[in-house]
Amino acid sequence: MFTAQSHISTERADAFLFKLCKHFGRKVPVQFDASQGEVQFDAGLCRMQSQDGRLLFTCSATDRDSALMLTRIIDGHMAMLMKQPDLSLDWQWGSTDSPAAAGAFVPR
Repeated sequence: MFTAQSHISTERADAFLFKLCKHFGRKVPVQFDASQGEVQFDAGLCRMQSQDGRLLFTCSATDRDSALMLTRIIDGHMAMLMKQPDLSLDWQWGSTDSPAAAGAFVPR
């Protein structure tokens, strides 16, 4: 499993989480609450968490190309929401032995 993690600092983390989940939920399965969300894309899974003025992202997929596709989706949508066309998040890459190692959505 390939993973990529990033975050963006913003006072509007909760609002961006909500907007992203509602938007993605039109086409793919999404679970979310006020502080976290999980989006199941065809390419893999993206988990988001609003925490202390930051929006955290963890994207995971079975191969690096799929994980890269997920990061590009998040980059593009965050650039649009923040009205910064050249925005690109700083992604940290890794791998896990199982999807559970990246954490799971826990309704609150």
